[in-house]
Amino acid sequence: MMDQQRRNLDGLAAAYDEQVHRVRQMVEQFGQDLWASFPDYRDDNIQELVEAIVPRVQAGQLKTAQLTQAYLIRCAEELGIETTLDPIDQDAILNGRGVDPKAVYERPGTTVYTNLANGGSYDQAVHAGGLRLLQLIGGDMQLAKVRQGQRTMSRWDGTHYFHRILTGRENCALCVIASTQHYKVDHVMPIHPGCDCNFGPIPQGRGADWVIDEKTLEAAHDAVEGRLGVSDRSGRDPDYRKLILVREHGEYGPTLTWRDQHFTGAHNLA
Repeated sequence: MMDQQRRNLDGLAAAYDEQVHRVRQMVEQFGQDLWASFPDYRDDNIQELVEAIVPRVQAGQLKTAQLTQAYLIRCAEELGIETTLDPIDQDAILNGRGVDPKAVYERPGTTVYTNLANGGSYDQAVHAGGLRLLQLIGGDMQLAKVRQGQRTMSRWDGTHYFHRILTGRENCALCVIASTQHYKVDHVMPIHPGCDCNFGPIPQGRGADWVIDEKTLEAAHDAVEGRLGVSDRSGRDPDYRKLILVREHGEYGPTLTWRDQHFTGAHNLA
């Protein structure tokens, strides 16, 4: 029974991943094409970028939130959880950063100017600005996913756990290690710039004692060894639980970092 439930949840997660990834790809591709089309990156072109990209990002955020809600409602049905279908909180989804989106999407231009001022070549500056644009789009898509996920799952009782689901596309060592842990449903899944992880509920009876599969565990060991030059199959030395930390970032909210790293502003997340 539980194995079948697990397979059903995995199927729902795979279908959800395909849908939200497609939304993110479409917005990112539009942003890349528009960025590459500019003859230069002066203020008028940056304003053109802002006017074109913000409504498309926001449409993508709302679509992502809708897909996330539908996915988790289906998961709840599979688990026999009673829940409610509430309207999407558009303000929470579209203004999750607490910063005017138009100001946010002026930042790729600032990145270009800063790189040039620091002695970078024109091509290097443009490339850096384009990467900043993709980071911003990806961050907004991921924030929509996480914020809606927390809102929907918060309607469940507090006895359920969820886990981070690696997509295999953008999974850094932080994601791999974090995927070996379980979380209560009333916690927002911490992200990091570039993160595209998904999440899903764990069947009842597989919470605090839930063990990940060996393949993921080995990937976690490899990630630790790549970071520190040493790993431990017991997870005690180094203590994997102490390697990562969730720090509060002003715009991203709970943000996954290595414990020995600190950030003081958005530029440190680039």
